[in-house]
Amino acid sequence: MYSLYLDTTTKEIRILLIKNDNIVSEKQFASNDNSENQFIGQIDKLLKENKLGIDDIDNLIVNVGPGGFTGTRISVAFANALKLARPELKLFGISNPESPKEIFDILKGRQVDILSATYYSGPSITRPNR
Repeated sequence: MYSLYLDTTTKEIRILLIKNDNIVSEKQFASNDNSENQFIGQIDKLLKENKLGIDDIDNLIVNVGPGGFTGTRISVAFANALKLARPELKLFGISNPESPKEIFDILKGRQVDILSATYYSGPSITRPNR
């Protein structure tokens, strides 16, 4: 079972590939004006380096802040889009974990402070028809 941890809340963007309780691979890079393009490219690169595709990911854990609005929006929008495309994907939001152990606790179902979203009619990024 593979998981991705995404943190775009600070000036240092961090992406972790996790298998069970082990960080298998990690990408870190400085945030800049092109972060959203670099972010998706780095996720793709990390997966390819580990001979995986996005369909191999079972869990997505996103740091939801606090942090910069634009940075946070990048990973949250990516996570919501991926969840919409892959409803079976488990999606977790966590607020600034202090260590990887907090991330592992989420994956094991341990009691931690997390955020989750339930969509009743699916997320919508367009105006409703009138």
